[in-house]
Amino acid sequence: MTGKDNARQSPVVAALKAILDRPVAFHPALARLGGSEAAGLFLSRAVDWSSEAEDAEGWFLKSRRDWERETCLSRSEQETARKRLRDLGVIEERYQRLNHEMYYRVNSSRLQELLTAPETRTDG
Repeated sequence: MTGKDNARQSPVVAALKAILDRPVAFHPALARLGGSEAAGLFLSRAVDWSSEAEDAEGWFLKSRRDWERETCLSRSEQETARKRLRDLGVIEERYQRLNHEMYYRVNSSRLQELLTAPETRTDG
């Protein structure tokens, strides 16, 4: 590809960069831990959001629509992933009935425990 070809593509590349400004990180180790790609994606996003949470205890608010918009996981995929991750003890949930809001928190110590357990390691 010549410099001229690059110059012709730059508006396209610029447009793609604008559209794809915030890629979603996906960690295969979390998918293996959660038992599915959906659980891995859910947990990957939860880890990111927990680290950015304004709450000192790590709680963050996300609606079902927020999850769907940011991960493309359907309602049933979210529910299945949430159940699996709750059962593993890596996701905690707190529902505020008055406002109909669901808050989430990653149990970092449990996550670390599971990721470093010999039976879940994948490095050889």
